Amino acid sequence: MKKYKIIQKEFNYREWLFENDRYEREKLKTLLSLIPKTGKILEVGCGYGFLSFLMLSKGREVFAADIVKGIAKKPLSKGVVFKKISKGKFPFENNTFDCVISTDVIEHVLDESSLVEECWRVLKKEGEIIIATPNIYRLSFWMKTLVLKKPKFPSEGNFDPIFGTDQHLREYDKKTLLTLFEKNSWGNIKILGYGLGVRKLPSFLGLIPSPLDFFCNYFIATAEKH
Repeated sequence: MKKYKIIQKEFNYREWLFENDRYEREKLKTLLSLIPKTGKILEVGCGYGFLSFLMLSKGREVFAADIVKGIAKKPLSKGVVFKKISKGKFPFENNTFDCVISTDVIEHVLDESSLVEECWRVLKKEGEIIIATPNIYRLSFWMKTLVLKKPKFPSEGNFDPIFGTDQHLREYDKKTLLTLFEKNSWGNIKILGYGLGVRKLPSFLGLIPSPLDFFCNYFIATAEKH
């Protein structure tokens, strides 16, 4: 634990975003290109605040929320307004934000519909939601299925000292993600595929056209509050 605290103290957002992890860096850049250039932006499930910091560095007005205060421990996150989520409710008034973005979060929450409904509540009319989540049928899924067996959920990944075990309660394909938004009455729904390949190996990092997006790494869902 002491070693981890030293790592946190010396951590540098810019070094991570622009020099080290190409896979995550390019994904964040793609997400940034989809976010409105003006208005109030809320990141739900901000974690350590990588995307919030990137949005802030591009001149966005950024708010962030999570169930634990990971972002609050980062000195370079100053300028981002952080608030803690309690009992599944966002600590913001109705019709506050022009855009709500949440990446790698919905697959972890118990009640996916409540998360989407809370995004609806805090968005202004015609505000935009952006949710990014792993595609259950990405290439690594098929590789694991062929070599081992079909993954089951909930599945457990790496352990983080602040956020705990990385547990996916479910994952989505294009159809199930589309259904989630349709039953919540969103308009102008788009499901974009991102990335093709296996992490830490040569991959295509960018938006993937249909039907190749069946095998993409991530889906990025966008919709408007009507």
